[in-house]
Amino acid sequence: MKLTTARPEYLPDLNYFWNIAQSDLLILTDHFQFVKRSSITVSPPLSGFGSSMHIPVKHTGAPVPIMDKKVSLGRNWRVKHFKSIYHQFHLAPFGYYYLPLFEEIYKDNTDSLSDFLIILLKKIIYFFHLQIEILRASDIGFSQNSNETIVDWCQNNSALHYITSDEVVQNRWINMEMIEENGIELSTYSALPNYNILTSYNGFSVIGFLMQYGPEAGYILKQYLPRK
Repeated sequence: MKLTTARPEYLPDLNYFWNIAQSDLLILTDHFQFVKRSSITVSPPLSGFGSSMHIPVKHTGAPVPIMDKKVSLGRNWRVKHFKSIYHQFHLAPFGYYYLPLFEEIYKDNTDSLSDFLIILLKKIIYFFHLQIEILRASDIGFSQNSNETIVDWCQNNSALHYITSDEVVQNRWINMEMIEENGIELSTYSALPNYNILTSYNGFSVIGFLMQYGPEAGYILKQYLPRK
């Protein structure tokens, strides 16, 4: 059982899903602090011809975790965002199939940023047919010490392997020795292979890849994954 974590992000690129596809259990870290003008609320460009989209949020002046952040219920941003997605992909091979499903999500009026992001991410993971269990930090609990939290999550979910990014390891944002001393193997994600079918979509929202390849998108991704 491989466990990984990921911060909830808005319509992230292919590399985001490539990384989590290497795991068996994903914990979405909505307990992390909200960061303005970050990938939490700003999407990558929809395509080479599209621009990024930004979720407007309510600001209180005090730092809050993602799970406590509220989105704006005004300004019709949901309508505008879906119209942008529709404009970009209504002629794509699988636009006819996925666009109505995304439209339903954008009709949801929840004011929770975390709920909205996680609904989107879970739906895309489902579309990719990735057999990954998904939990959220705000549901399963966490401590102020990130290393203790990782160990607890692994032990509580019978995960003997924790997989993370090169950046986390190189910057020693986690205590690798402590994690390994608790019997948890630590490794980093395999890099996205340099195949045009994958790299040409990286840096753009994953929606473009999905709209182009449809139900085959997940199988294309999985055939390049390293063996678990």
